[in-house]
Amino acid sequence: MCTFRVTNRLHAPGPSSLWAHKCRIAEFSVLLLAVLLFASPANATRMPGLYGADVDATGASGSGLDLAFDNALGQVLVKLTGLPEAGDPAKRKRLFPNPAALVQKYTVQPGNRLRVDFDPAAMRTALDSAGLPLWDVDRPLIVVWLAIDGGEDARVILADGSANSVELEGDALLQFQQTLLDVASQRGLPVVIPLLDAIDITRVTFADVRDTVREPIVAASERYGAEALLIGRTDSLDINSQAVRWTLIAGDEEASWEGTVASGSAEAANILSQQLATYADAGGVQKLIVTGIDSFAQYGSVLQYLRSLSIVERVSILRVDDRSVEFELGVRGDAERLRRTFDTSALLVAGSDAPSSDLVYSLRTVR
Repeated sequence: MCTFRVTNRLHAPGPSSLWAHKCRIAEFSVLLLAVLLFASPANATRMPGLYGADVDATGASGSGLDLAFDNALGQVLVKLTGLPEAGDPAKRKRLFPNPAALVQKYTVQPGNRLRVDFDPAAMRTALDSAGLPLWDVDRPLIVVWLAIDGGEDARVILADGSANSVELEGDALLQFQQTLLDVASQRGLPVVIPLLDAIDITRVTFADVRDTVREPIVAASERYGAEALLIGRTDSLDINSQAVRWTLIAGDEEASWEGTVASGSAEAANILSQQLATYADAGGVQKLIVTGIDSFAQYGSVLQYLRSLSIVERVSILRVDDRSVEFELGVRGDAERLRRTFDTSALLVAGSDAPSSDLVYSLRTVR
């Protein structure tokens, strides 16, 4: 018989037999129940609204309602797959001939708009059957830093709303911000425009953003819960100019391109979806070792984080040591996609001495 007892250590010394090992894991799991009842969500940005869309409600009855469902489905497919071409009407009609069968509910909104929400389980099944990728709700929160050089007296970092103190021609700053946010919404990308308040301006300068100086930008982004950075530089006030130089930093990976203001959000969505979207036939089992765990609360945070990820379908505990836990994960996707998901987490940091074939992470130290 196993005897469960509460201690103030991750595990108590005991016989090294298999039976004692099973008892230890069972004890650990029972104690975890209390932790999970009171734990807060652990660093998983879950993007709302991915399975719904607002469309024109004109003529939304009978065959007109079917057309509204089809238009809404086009928007949702772009967000869920990360593929702009997934919204193509001809392709959509061929792969999803009956959008109404996927609808969970719809409501008429003010301004002659119709809100259509699709059933998440039905959509995932439909995407799998069509052989399309799924980029589900776990998405890295992106802080956007855009340096705009409007001349010697008008060099600014784009700030949220009315925080900008410099007036540029035609309210260019507001146009830039709205464009970035609108495209991000269309692609299902969680983005934050910095406040640029007294806290921000003591941490980052215009020159830092213009020259992509990573350290101060990372420091200034921490308060927003950043899991990725989108940094832009431009000397044009034309919203359609191709002169914006963008850099996306996510984990240890970096990508750069030139384009319009809108291309910042659009290309970031393209890159991240290619890295993080999964296919139904790419699933498997992956082992994960997390070190630096020395309390039940920390263990609870890690387990809750893993269970919150849509790419993780099952979590099992294989081994518990003094300061580490080995998990077995049933995943939708390959090890590389799982690694990229962890690399954007604020909870875990990759082990520096881990072989490339292993998933070994440490609990990130809170400063």
